[in-house]
Amino acid sequence: MDTTKCDPCKARSRSLAASYWCPFCREAFCKVCCQFHQTMKLTRSHKVQALTELNPRDREQGGSGQSFRLETLTPVTFNEKTQLREIDNILVFMDGLSDTSLTLKKMFFDLKMKNESEKNECMRKVILFKERLKQLADDFERHISGELEYLQHAENVQVDARIEECEQIFNALEMSKDLAQNMKTEYITPQTISKVNAARQRCNEYKFTLQRIHSRLQPVTYNLAIDRNVSDALNTTPGVIGKVEVGHENDDLFDDRDVKLNRRASNVSNLPRVSGSMMRQPAFHTNSEHAQKVNEIYLNRKDDHDEPMITSICVMSNNHFITLDRSNNKLLLVHQDGAIVTSYVFTSQIWDMTLIDSLTVAVTVPDNDKIVLVKVRNKNLCAEKLIKTSNICYGITSIEGFMVVTVKGGYVKIVTKAGEEVASIRHNPRGDVLFTDPQHIATNREQNELYVSDYTLHTVTALFLTGVKIDSQPKFVFRNNELQNPTGLCLDVQGNVYVCGYSSHNVLKLSSDGNLLLALLTGIMNPQTVALTTMEDQLLVSSLSTGGQTKHMQNVIEVFRI
Repeated sequence: MDTTKCDPCKARSRSLAASYWCPFCREAFCKVCCQFHQTMKLTRSHKVQALTELNPRDREQGGSGQSFRLETLTPVTFNEKTQLREIDNILVFMDGLSDTSLTLKKMFFDLKMKNESEKNECMRKVILFKERLKQLADDFERHISGELEYLQHAENVQVDARIEECEQIFNALEMSKDLAQNMKTEYITPQTISKVNAARQRCNEYKFTLQRIHSRLQPVTYNLAIDRNVSDALNTTPGVIGKVEVGHENDDLFDDRDVKLNRRASNVSNLPRVSGSMMRQPAFHTNSEHAQKVNEIYLNRKDDHDEPMITSICVMSNNHFITLDRSNNKLLLVHQDGAIVTSYVFTSQIWDMTLIDSLTVAVTVPDNDKIVLVKVRNKNLCAEKLIKTSNICYGITSIEGFMVVTVKGGYVKIVTKAGEEVASIRHNPRGDVLFTDPQHIATNREQNELYVSDYTLHTVTALFLTGVKIDSQPKFVFRNNELQNPTGLCLDVQGNVYVCGYSSHNVLKLSSDGNLLLALLTGIMNPQTVALTTMEDQLLVSSLSTGGQTKHMQNVIEVFRI
C-alpha cells in the first residue's frame, strides 16, 4: 500500500500517513489534522471523509491535483510525544486565531466609536443648522415686520397728504365762493337783481300753477318724462319731447292731453299755456283728528336763486335740525324755533341725506356719482369726506359702518364708506320686480329692517336686513289707493312708519307689519319729506303752502303735535 504525506503535516516537515480527504479543500489529512480541520470547518460542506468511503474516481485524484491510491498509503504509528506536539501546535494556532479575533473586535470597537463620533458630529451640525435656520427666520420676520411698518407709515403719510389736498381743495372752493359773492356784489346792479327776481317769481308761479293743475287732473296717464319738481326743467330751455294727454272730468278749460311725469327729467314738453286768471285754484286745508298744527317754518333766503324745496330733514340732538334744499343745492342748519344758523352750498345737484352720527350727515350727489360727509362744527357745516361711488345714488340711510342707497335703475344697494358695493337687490325670489323708481329709504332702530318708498309703483316695501345681507323675500309690500307717489318716510320707536303721499296729498301711518293704521294728515299740498323730533311728540312735514306776504305757493316746513 502506497503512503502519501498529509498536506498540513508536510507543511511542517512531518511525514504522516494520510487517511482522510476533504472533497472541498481537496487536501489529504492525517487523523490529527483531520480532527483540527473538522474543528475549524464546522460546516457540512467541509465534512472530511475517509479514503475508504471515496468512490474510485476520487480515490485516484486527491487534493491539489495529486494522485494516490489506498494501496499505497501505509499506516503510521503515532507516539504520545508526537500527539502532544500536534496538540501544542493546534493550541498555538488557536491562540493566533484568538489574537485575530481580538484584533477584529478592537477594529470593530474602533469603527463603532468612529461612527458614534461621526454621528455626534452630525447631530451637532444639525443642531447648529437648525439654530441658524431659526435665526434666519427671525431675521426674515423682523425684516418683513419692518417693511410692513414702513409701508403702513408710507400709506398713512399718503392718506394724510390726500386729506390735506382735499382740505386745500375745499378751502379753495370756499375762497372761490367768497370771490364769486364779491364779484356778484360788485358787478350786479340792483336793477338787474330786481329783474331776475321778478322773472324767477313768474317762473315759480308758473311752476306751482302746473303742480296745482296736475293735482286736479284725474286719472293721469304717465307717458312723458317731465321733472316732478319742475325746477330743473324751468331753468333750462324747453324742448318738445312728445305729446301729452290728461283725462279729467267737468273741466272745459283744457283739451285732453297725455302727460308723463318723471322726477329726474330736465325738459318740458308742450304743456297748456293758460293765464293765471283762468285757473281755478284748489283749496288745500290740512285736516287731521290726530295731529295739531303748531308752527310753520319758512326757509327763504335772499341769496337763494330759486324757491326752496326741502326734500330731507335730519333732526339733531341739540335742538337743531338740518334740511336739504334741492332747488338751491344747499344744506341749512336750523334752530327748532325756525331760525337759520348757517348753510352750506354745493356746486352740484344734491338729492337726499341721512345721519351718520350725532353731528355728521351723508349727502348724495347724483350728478357726480358721489356721497359727501358734512359735519357740524361750532354751529358751522363743513364738508369732511368725499366718497366716490360706481352708481348714481339718490335716497340714503345708514347702518352701522355701511350706507344703504337707492340707485338709478331700480336697485337698493349697500356700500361701504369707501364706496364699494357689498349687497344689491331689485327682485324677489320669484323674479318679480320690487322697485322701478325707489325714492327714500329708512331703517328701524334695531337696524334689521329696511323700508323703501317707490314713486312709480306707489308702494312701501319692508326688507329684512342681516348684517350686510338683504333678504330678497320682503317682509311686506304696502300698496293702497290712499297712497299715491310716496316720497319721504321715517319710523318711530315702536316701528310705525310715517310716509308722505306726494300726489295723494297726505301723510299715512303704517304699522310695523305693513297695515294702514290711519291717515295722519290729509289735504296737505305735495308733501316731500317727514321727520319726527327727538321726543317724538312733534312731526315735521315739508309741503307747499301760500305764504303770508306772497300770493304764490312756496315750500314750508309745517310742525304738527301728535
